[in-house]
Amino acid sequence: MTCELLTGATGFLGSHLLRDALVAGRDVAVLVRPGRHASAQERIEAVLDGFRDATPAPLPMPTVIEGDLHRPDLGVDAAARAWIAEHCHRVIHCAASLDFRFRAGEPYLSNVDGTRYVLELCRETGIRDFHMVSTAYVCGNRAGVVREDELECGQAFSNDYERSKFLGETLVRLSPFLDRWTVYRPSVIIGDSTTGFAATKDGLYALLSLAGLAAGSSPESILARLGISAAERVNLVPVNWVSAVVTHLVDRPDRASTTYHLTNPTPTMASELLRSAHQLIAEAPPVPSQALDGLLDVYRPYLKHHSTFDTTNTERDAAALACPRIEGEVLERLLTFFATRKLGSARQERARPEMALTIAGQGGGTFDLSAPAAARDIAPGDAGAARVQAHCSASTLERLLGAELSVEQAVFAGVLALEGEPSSMERATYLLESFLAATRETAAAVSARDAA
Repeated sequence: MTCELLTGATGFLGSHLLRDALVAGRDVAVLVRPGRHASAQERIEAVLDGFRDATPAPLPMPTVIEGDLHRPDLGVDAAARAWIAEHCHRVIHCAASLDFRFRAGEPYLSNVDGTRYVLELCRETGIRDFHMVSTAYVCGNRAGVVREDELECGQAFSNDYERSKFLGETLVRLSPFLDRWTVYRPSVIIGDSTTGFAATKDGLYALLSLAGLAAGSSPESILARLGISAAERVNLVPVNWVSAVVTHLVDRPDRASTTYHLTNPTPTMASELLRSAHQLIAEAPPVPSQALDGLLDVYRPYLKHHSTFDTTNTERDAAALACPRIEGEVLERLLTFFATRKLGSARQERARPEMALTIAGQGGGTFDLSAPAAARDIAPGDAGAARVQAHCSASTLERLLGAELSVEQAVFAGVLALEGEPSSMERATYLLESFLAATRETAAAVSARDAA
């Protein structure tokens, strides 16, 4: 048996790559880290089960190799390495951290060190054909035409994710033992264009969650907060198209080392995106503006990106696979799935939230906080369902965010009320402090970048 080794198979794009490879009849091995409550095998079984209704026949089980991208040896024992050396002829490296901001070593642990460790596995096992999923935004803040054969152009980066993928891609290009490498650079990956399905809360969906939390504001005011015009465009590509193109290009014969931009030739207008999203999630309560502005800033570069991506290689080698336009019915399908599954039924199905934070006054509302209590994990809440209820005014929240008050000081001063079982109070304090720290971190990063 000759097969390909896939990393990231439990992720959003990686799961589609696994499905499409199996549907195409290819033999696949997957490198998977066991979860906290599931083995590596069980995690892959869950991935395949998720595609059960969308495939014409049951998908065969790939060979599962337990491993960890964060370990220099990938956690792969000698027997597994020997098996890889005998059976695997190429690697498709899709595993990655999508963190935009540096946090506990990420995204560099996964996107740089992890790529280095996978390359080392290839060197040791004799694999000379390497495929890597990168991002179109390794171009950083460059304007104008970005060619597929370019990488280092003196660009600055908008966040740690872009920089880490740039470094990972550099490692691949500089690996002398590879006979050939292929780099795929998608833009902003969204859900399936035919079904709307999206098993992710990152990227565009994180932005739309923030737009939902700002539902008390008009799309125009959100655009103003982002500092962009209604004519700005965001480059969106559906996950099913990206997977189909990669699946096709992996098997292209007589292929030299090549980079492919997997980008949309017709980007979506930011005003249309926010207007459509706003109509679907307008029931969400708004968050205080001081907590929202810094978070929206994280996504501003992708709504205000003035590069044009050259797609010469992609058009030449995957001409039959045109990227769908993300507008009209397709956009509505994607946003409807997001609204009903992420803000609707998902809200009803999720476990009882740990805390409901209620902010009184202008711009207030009730929000769920669950660990990790980073600002991006705020969701519209139901005070009656939470284990602990927290209450304060918008002005108190502003003082907490400004570090004028600690959580304990605010409680003792009577301007922050916590209601719940005594045993839950320590946890409640931790959740609030984590939320405040994450929000301050975002604000500091924004200020530092603006000052630069």
